[in-house]
Amino acid sequence: MTVNLGTTPGQMFRGRCRECGWTWDVIALPMSIDTAAQVIGAARCPMCGNGDGNTCAEPRVLTEAEADHKSRLLRRPPPAKDD
Repeated sequence: MTVNLGTTPGQMFRGRCRECGWTWDVIALPMSIDTAAQVIGAARCPMCGNGDGNTCAEPRVLTEAEADHKSRLLRRPPPAKDD
């Protein structure tokens, strides 16, 4: 996946815990949909550990440091797949 963070603003997908109400960063977007779905599906509240019925919170824009790091990650070639 090639994404130009200069023209595509990165966002932090955030979760909100159904049990304790805590809001936390889950993943930095953009990301491949398959990977994002796996990470979001496995997300647990870092405060109480709840993973059932959590919802989405308002996203936030990536900080400059996060966007820079994400940009470097997106430029790496994908790992070789073993057949």
